[in-house]
Amino acid sequence: MRTRLALAVVAMLFLVEGGGAQTTMYGGRGMSRVRSARTVGSGNLYLSAYTLHYVEKVNESLAKDHTLRLALTFGLSNLLELSASVTPYQDTQEGIWGPPGDSELGLKFCYPYSPDWLQLGIHALASFPTGAKHPVPYEPYSSGKLGWAMLGLLTLDLREHSPFIPFQLNLNAGYMDHDVRDRYFEDRKDQALVGAGIKFPVKGSVLYFEYTAEIFLNNPEVPFEKNSMRLTPGFKFVGPWNLIYDIAVDVLLTDERSPGGRDPFVRDYADWKLILGVTYPFSLLRYVKQERQLEQRRALEGMEEIRAKREEAAKALEELRKRLEQERKPQPE
Repeated sequence: MRTRLALAVVAMLFLVEGGGAQTTMYGGRGMSRVRSARTVGSGNLYLSAYTLHYVEKVNESLAKDHTLRLALTFGLSNLLELSASVTPYQDTQEGIWGPPGDSELGLKFCYPYSPDWLQLGIHALASFPTGAKHPVPYEPYSSGKLGWAMLGLLTLDLREHSPFIPFQLNLNAGYMDHDVRDRYFEDRKDQALVGAGIKFPVKGSVLYFEYTAEIFLNNPEVPFEKNSMRLTPGFKFVGPWNLIYDIAVDVLLTDERSPGGRDPFVRDYADWKLILGVTYPFSLLRYVKQERQLEQRRALEGMEEIRAKREEAAKALEELRKRLEQERKPQPE
């Protein structure tokens, strides 16, 4: 427990100046795992890479868990957002090199609610069992089946309206079906997805704290305190090359771990994890606007050229008219 608290404190000491937009490690606007009801905006593309690290000495051996996750977020419009994530590398505690992990594809709809400080959204996602092993040690439960989930999202943004401490609150609640072929809300693998997070601007960077959990709904073998639950403090900032950097620490809140992870439901979770992430923001509309501006400039230049030719023609006609009038005047004898 001391190790977990020490790592959480160390993570908070890394605060630097900067700021920027936020995406989760699975893609989609949000914090670490908690999602925001808002989208990244029309035409905006975010490419993210996250690594998760855990090391523990067990007897004379070293238990480790290193995961690489890549994510994509694209704003289809100001109300729709597409997200996707893949896991190219995930430790399974077997072999020297870990195989790929599971993948996700999500679609978010943001309800245009008024006032602007309150936003509602719905996030639907599909989980694809692209991983080589299910479940994986030190990770939340995974079934190895094609699954789906639906999340309700609420964002309360008081960063510009709070008279004391500016903050933004995000709440997520939903249902995860780990197998599309079983009966809804009745299988032992079904889980409730819960998330709550709060973030504060700190000298241009963003400091956040979030709680996330996956709770089995119909499994008496798993008491509430043995479900996957974690507290994640972290922060995001804009650093070199205009990239968005993310540093966070998962602190396990689960009461106990299953010895050796023998129970597929009572997991042998990692009691802490260091999360490092980097995101490249990219605006496709920027190039569309540049192309439109170029077309407008060309059109204006063409109109200017036509206007200049018309002025030259008018001037030539005026000179011709004056010459004809001069020739028609009677000449003195």
